[in-house]
Amino acid sequence: MVAFHGGNDTNHETFSYNDWEVEFDYFGEDLDTAEKMIDYLDVVYSQRMIEYLFMKYDWIEHDGKLARPLTGLGSLASWQDLVFLNIERTATEMVVSVEVPLGDTGQVIEEEVILIYSEEKSWLLDTEIR
Repeated sequence: MVAFHGGNDTNHETFSYNDWEVEFDYFGEDLDTAEKMIDYLDVVYSQRMIEYLFMKYDWIEHDGKLARPLTGLGSLASWQDLVFLNIERTATEMVVSVEVPLGDTGQVIEEEVILIYSEEKSWLLDTEIR
């Protein structure tokens, strides 16, 4: 799950959008347009994944600013404590299998993280990180 808001904003103004049953709020000033968000994500994500993230998380532009619905944000996954299980690599793709603890629950999830090679940017994530 992508879990960031951007900026140092402490005022999270919410608004309704069309017929959606959830409220929306704006990303922080440093990520408040699609262009800024794409530039930020472009450092580590493939273009395909950036498009997927916009679609999956229903990010919208409203009054010229990027916003997101206020639904189920956050994750228990402790990615900083992952354990590598396996790495398979070709010249253009890498599949990394990892085990990720779920907070202090004692449970773990197994994930496959796919990276693709870009000559301009090196290795880019081509998998959603939850």
